[in-house]
This record gives sequence, C-alpha cells and structure tokens, in this order.
Amino acid sequence: RINKAYESPIFAITFKDIKGTDVTGTNTLVEAMDTSGLTPGSIYIVTFRQIMNLRGGNFLINLGCTTLVDGEFVVLHRLYDIMNLSVLSDKNVIGFYDIHSNITIEKEVTNS
Repeated sequence: RINKAYESPIFAITFKDIKGTDVTGTNTLVEAMDTSGLTPGSIYIVTFRQIMNLRGGNFLINLGCTTLVDGEFVVLHRLYDIMNLSVLSDKNVIGFYDIHSNITIEKEVTNS
C-alpha cells in the first residue's frame, strides 16, 4: 500500500546466507524501472522473478522499500529475514552459486 506520494519508490529483494552475508539481490533502481506515479492509497503487488543457480543450503530473503529524498536514501519499509529458502542440490560447488561448468581434458597430439 502506498500511503503517501513519493517521487520514485525503490522496491528491493536481497538474498543472504544464514551467516548474514549478502549473496545477491536487486531493486527497481538498479533494474532501471520507472516507479513514479504510484497512487497514494492504492495497493501494488511487486513481483521479482529470476533464474537462480544457488548452491545447496539455506538462505534468507529480505524485502524493502526505500526512496530518495534530497539525494539521501530513506527507508519506507523493510522486512528482514522474512523467509528461509532451502535449496536442494545434488552437486557441491564452491561459493554461492553453480556456474554450470563443463570441464574437459584432452591429450595433446604431437607429431614426433
């Protein structure tokens, strides 16, 4: 619900590991989405869709809405660690996500 007129609210999502380290995230400012003109008193549904190749493990999801006032970020609403995301994987990887490597080893052929 938009309670007050803001020039361009910024809607955000962040994924953290269970130690609190930011793994990835995005927001409407980074994605260059026009959020101007949202009507006060109206309810909007903001949906984030992405392809994620997170490694197996548990992650926490954070949501937020901020805005810029005189060039400074102002928090309008934040929801920390609102959901646990359990990722199941049959492949161990290094880091936070699977880069889907395909490794080959070939014997070099020499003319000697």
